[in-house]
Amino acid sequence: MSETKMFVLSAPPPGVDQAELHDWYDVHEAEVLELDGFRGAERFELEALRSANADPLQFTHLIAYEIEGSFEDAWQNLRDAVDGGQMQFPGWYPQLVSAGALGSRLGGAAKEAA
Repeated sequence: MSETKMFVLSAPPPGVDQAELHDWYDVHEAEVLELDGFRGAERFELEALRSANADPLQFTHLIAYEIEGSFEDAWQNLRDAVDGGQMQFPGWYPQLVSAGALGSRLGGAAKEAA
């Protein structure tokens, strides 16, 4: 299992249905996984839970990419592919709300209940 992951949170713009979003993500995920440094991906649909002191979650989807090797190299490969026009983006993409984060594993292996 990779020790480094890139997380991307997103919410589609109004008028984009789940099927259209998932169809594009199927293509986008495959494009990203063809790049050096990206070795796996997992997608999730999110449902906000009540929080004691935070604003409601604005994102409805999460994708976690497993990074192999240097994150900086993988990130540069992704930027080069995007900037070089090697990735397909739908017309509604500029209205997609998204945020990314780099995550590094803490505390060793994942823990499971006894």
